Amino acid sequence: MGENRTIQATDKETVMEMYRSMNVKAFAIFDKMDLKFGTVPDSLDQGAQLLEQWLDWIENSNSAALYSLRVYRKVKDEEQITNKAAYHASINFRLNELSMAVGGAGGNAGYFGALNETLRDLQRDVKALQKQRDEREEEEEEEKGGFIGKLMNPEFIAQLPTLIGTVKALFSGTALPQYHDIPESEQLGAVGQSLPAESLTDDQRIEIAVQKLKQHVPDLADLLTKLATMAEKKPVMLKGALMILRTTKI
Repeated sequence: MGENRTIQATDKETVMEMYRSMNVKAFAIFDKMDLKFGTVPDSLDQGAQLLEQWLDWIENSNSAALYSLRVYRKVKDEEQITNKAAYHASINFRLNELSMAVGGAGGNAGYFGALNETLRDLQRDVKALQKQRDEREEEEEEEKGGFIGKLMNPEFIAQLPTLIGTVKALFSGTALPQYHDIPESEQLGAVGQSLPAESLTDDQRIEIAVQKLKQHVPDLADLLTKLATMAEKKPVMLKGALMILRTTKI
């Protein structure tokens, strides 16, 4: 029979199905005219097992060679299987793409090209993980007070709302606003009466502090609004600013 080089199958499953559909036990695998394997199994199932084993080997070898599967009705002995023996039917198959095969078109370029692409993907993954780790460490550092270092950057300072004038004063070198302290014993309660400092509630202390600040900070309402917004949207930034106030001796 003349040799037909048209490909009928490109995967193991199709080759196995075609072998079973021909319903002929004896078979051989050829690489062009080179006999790779030939057998006369006792049953079609045994032949399918042997064929599947060889197809696994071919696929795992990354070979892009074009193979032929021939089946023989009249062959009763493996010795009769040669490249000149008459066969009942034949199918051609290739299990690996040329661009992916070692020894395929372009030498090993396709195979190693895919390998390099895989390595590039891994490098991108590693960089992404590194970035995530750096961001996590940065957040942890800010939680521990590293935020103060960021405040030293003038561009970053410009983004901070003026927290009752204190933050800008600390880093610009200007003098802090001079507040006129009122003895706590003379502070007024909510009802306008003089109350001892220890008897004041938090709400009363806040009210007294606001009254004091109004005298020195004209845009106090805007600043307090920004402070409230910062607490909702940028809690880490708020922690850094509050840390400065808490550690400042007045």
